[in-house]
Amino acid sequence: MAGNFQEFNGNNGGEDEDAVQANAQDPSGINNANFYTPPDGERPRMRMYIWTITSPKRDCDFENAIIAHEYGHGISNRLTGGPANSDCLSWGESGGLGEGWSDFFGVWLQMQKNDTNTKTMTIGSYVNKKGIRRFPYSTNSSVNPTTYGYLNRPDWERVHAIGEVWGNILYQYYWNLVGKLGFSEDLVVDGLKLQPCRPTFVSARDAILQAEEQATDGSHRCEIWRAFSKRGVGPSAKSNDSAVVEDFSLPTGC
Repeated sequence: MAGNFQEFNGNNGGEDEDAVQANAQDPSGINNANFYTPPDGERPRMRMYIWTITSPKRDCDFENAIIAHEYGHGISNRLTGGPANSDCLSWGESGGLGEGWSDFFGVWLQMQKNDTNTKTMTIGSYVNKKGIRRFPYSTNSSVNPTTYGYLNRPDWERVHAIGEVWGNILYQYYWNLVGKLGFSEDLVVDGLKLQPCRPTFVSARDAILQAEEQATDGSHRCEIWRAFSKRGVGPSAKSNDSAVVEDFSLPTGC
């Protein structure tokens, strides 16, 4: 699968002339950042704005997590549904997944070798001391209580709120695998390649499990299931148009 952001792809497939145009201190907005991802062969654009929450104002170009978050949108948008389909994560639950993957990339790139699974992480703490999410990322349910059922709450319907739930599931998944064998982001990225356009939490979960099955013959499937089931995306979880259905059980063998 191609989809790289490159001016010249050589003989590696995909379309040329689509390196990222990055705008630092973009004057068209404040207190935000965004990443426009057109199909393969069309130039994407990252816009980074000045933040006015603190005094003095702060430039989010100095926060690696925000840069990684925005670039992460390019990765998830180009890989989900293939590089010619750039709108597979544009709204609803799918849009929330996009925000969650981006937060995960931002958190993952902040990890240090001595960190443990008790560590809490934030996004945006440079531009806003408290961070820009409602809860820090944590494996502790007392610190971050979010579960799949939060998507049924009216104040958790927006994509960034949905993304907090998905991002924290990925954070738990990260630590489950670190605890067993160290960690690579490959399964997350490979899952993006396998999932359908307009994925749900359930289909995105299944894509990660499929990627792990292809990579290791399922050696770590239970670590993955424990992360998802802990937050309500167990084997009987369902995504419906009206409401999601949580499941905290584990599959047979786990």
